[in-house]
Amino acid sequence: MPFTPEELDELRRSDRRIDRAFRGTYVPDASQRELDQETDEAAIVQDLDHQQLQTRRTKAAYRELERRTKDDQLKAYRKSWYEKNREQDLARRKAHHEAHRQQERDTARIYYQAHREKIRAKNKVYYQEHREEFRRRNQAYREVHADELKAKKAEYYRKHRKEILAKQKKRDKARRAK
Repeated sequence: MPFTPEELDELRRSDRRIDRAFRGTYVPDASQRELDQETDEAAIVQDLDHQQLQTRRTKAAYRELERRTKDDQLKAYRKSWYEKNREQDLARRKAHHEAHRQQERDTARIYYQAHREKIRAKNKVYYQEHREEFRRRNQAYREVHADELKAKKAEYYRKHRKEILAKQKKRDKARRAK
């Protein structure tokens, strides 16, 4: 048995009184608001005949289409604005970065110092979980770039030959002394 218009008005008024009483203590979340809208919609639709219901749905679809069109227009406007002002925007961002570079570094350093152990533990766990992947990736890199790596190693040895030999002699003396 559907409610009469007078009963619906009385229910709405009592809901408003209750809402005013609990407004300070109750903040509905999105799912609750959606449920409330569906309940209100069901109560309204219950009293409509077929023609009124069709009109209501048509208007709702039109409003949704308008909202989407406006969203698309806004996105297009923002995109065109960004295209026109890209250089200025990049210059502004770069200037801000330059002005606050040291502050950002200090913030990052302070954060790292405060959370050093936690970060190290997290990285260690990540490395252990992905060790095989890292090994395969490094091995594949070494295979692809073997000639380059060999040339770099030879160049390094040529540049630091005396130091390398000195370290080897020192190591050999230490071994013999044992």
